[in-house]
Amino acid sequence: MTDKKIGLGVAFLMVAVSLIIEGAQILLTFLGIGIIATPVLTVFAWTLFFIWFAMLGVSYFDKDGALRLLTALSSVAVELVPIINAVPALTLGVAALIFQHNRKVEKEERRRNRPSQPRVANDNRRREATDAA
Repeated sequence: MTDKKIGLGVAFLMVAVSLIIEGAQILLTFLGIGIIATPVLTVFAWTLFFIWFAMLGVSYFDKDGALRLLTALSSVAVELVPIINAVPALTLGVAALIFQHNRKVEKEERRRNRPSQPRVANDNRRREATDAA
């Protein structure tokens, strides 16, 4: 896992690549070979994005990775169903994974940057509470 957000340029490039793949799937469907070629292209695309996200430090298997894994698998499942695959699930899945990762990194940064209370102040509050009782 990395502590860096996925930047706007990389995010834009990832979404653009997914849109190009979606366009290729539409073209293959109109050419009549989509029923065979689209599942192959979907598996290739998610393998590509799995590696790309891994290179960026996104993990599907850490303690918070279940949502990311569910997002990716849902997107693949939608892309593999013949009529439902008209929905741009690949692009939506990639965008959702970028959003989830960046939100997680921001949350960790806020937690790390939160000023901690000095221990003495907490001890004084406990003393004041027990003195008042």
